Amino acid sequence: MIEEKLNNLRRLDEITRILAKEEAGFVLDILNLEKRLPIYKRIKIDRTRKPTPKRLRETIEELGPAFIKFGQILAQRPDIVPAAYISELEKLQDSVPVFSEDIAFEIIEEEIGTEKFQYIKKEPIAAASIAQVHKAKLNSGEDVIIKIRRPGIKEDVTTDLQIIKFLAHQMNDHFKKAKQAQIQKVVGEFAEWTKEELDFRKEQKNAEIFRENLSDEEHIRAPKTYKELTTEKIMVMEYVEGVKCTEQEKLKDLDIENEKIAKTIMRGVLKQSIRDGFFHADPHPSNFLIEEDGNLVYLDFGMMGKITKKNRDLLGLLLLHSINEDVDGGVETVKKMAYVEEDADLEQLKQSIENKLVKINHSTLRETQISRELLDLSIEASSLGVHMPSSMTLVGKSMITMEGIGLTIYPEFEFEKEYRELTEELLKENNNPEKLAKTLAIDLIQNKDLITKFPSKLNNKLEPSNQEIKVIQEPQYQFNGKHILSATLILSATILAVNTISPEIQSYFAIVAFLTAIYLILLNQ
Repeated sequence: MIEEKLNNLRRLDEITRILAKEEAGFVLDILNLEKRLPIYKRIKIDRTRKPTPKRLRETIEELGPAFIKFGQILAQRPDIVPAAYISELEKLQDSVPVFSEDIAFEIIEEEIGTEKFQYIKKEPIAAASIAQVHKAKLNSGEDVIIKIRRPGIKEDVTTDLQIIKFLAHQMNDHFKKAKQAQIQKVVGEFAEWTKEELDFRKEQKNAEIFRENLSDEEHIRAPKTYKELTTEKIMVMEYVEGVKCTEQEKLKDLDIENEKIAKTIMRGVLKQSIRDGFFHADPHPSNFLIEEDGNLVYLDFGMMGKITKKNRDLLGLLLLHSINEDVDGGVETVKKMAYVEEDADLEQLKQSIENKLVKINHSTLRETQISRELLDLSIEASSLGVHMPSSMTLVGKSMITMEGIGLTIYPEFEFEKEYRELTEELLKENNNPEKLAKTLAIDLIQNKDLITKFPSKLNNKLEPSNQEIKVIQEPQYQFNGKHILSATLILSATILAVNTISPEIQSYFAIVAFLTAIYLILLNQ
């Protein structure tokens, strides 16, 4: 532990020197780091000077892999980072040299054995800060790629993640905007994603879950992964050939049904975010390919976002309120999703939502993307003291990317109509009677003591005390006919919900029985 702390301090001092060299006085000030510099350097620091977007991007690249990845995450958070910096952070590159083929082959041999391949290309086809990729062919004849974790990267990134958490704590204490943006939570989520990205077993599992979730979409797929050939340091997956979504001229040469593919893209992103709550959270255009048969292939599953059931439903409602131009519904939905400061300007929020909804409903698709307006709303809401969950911002960025791809392929696509129909369909699926009944059943079982004792406890609460102390020697459970009927109905609801034979019909009965029971209990008081 002592050695680890010393290493972290040395690395922290190195980071401080880099920031000072890049004249990032403003950053040093809000991070309270200038005290780590020699006195003669502290005097020279201009604490009011903010780095230009380009200078900040270059500084982050110099700081190394963990900071580059964090910068890439911040580039997806326009609710936190000013637009001028966003556009520059999007240029962040993992500009690292490849490591030698001898080291690559040694890692493959140690982890899974090179004898499983007919051949492995010596020259990597891609290299980044976390891993580099080699093309290969299995003995079975399948073309694959081997993703190899860079030697020593786990230790380096782990150290930097600890420092980034420390810096977030400093920002939270010394910079009001950082606290409002819940920077420590943002960094915590980033740290978890990065740790998972360092373990290829997690990425392989993510790909499996993604593939299973979207198995009902014919033209969306994830590359095949080989679990038996995947370890913490190595992942083998299918080699995919396709056209990048940004290569418009090549897309024109593909013989695909453009409208159908655009619809598939939209259905995919809505199902991920509203139905599954498990979505691709690194929506860079290079992470998608379109094959000759029109399939959209998702790549790189190291960073996947998750959304709670509550927020999935609220996101669907927000889309519907936007399409229906329901301002009050939109305001209430945003408030339920967000962290609202005590002095939040809710009147201005309502005005902003009204402006956005009017714009959405009175512009052509090419002029206004629904997802972009909702993301802009998230940015405006944050400035007004209403902070949306980070997962919602990431979903917004993902939707914008996918909408952009859809519009590139088929500019005439009517997203508004498809959004309405599919969102309504998914909300119904999320909240069908069978699922609601099972949720009620679980709640009943988990709270059975509360439920069975509820009538007597409520009677005791409602009984006037008259400032007297009463010694009760006998149990005061006075069940009358309504209580007995209520208990029976609750028990029936539970049995119906967990032992369903005809799911839809029995689920309806379960819900009705439960609600009737609660009504009778309250009516008796």
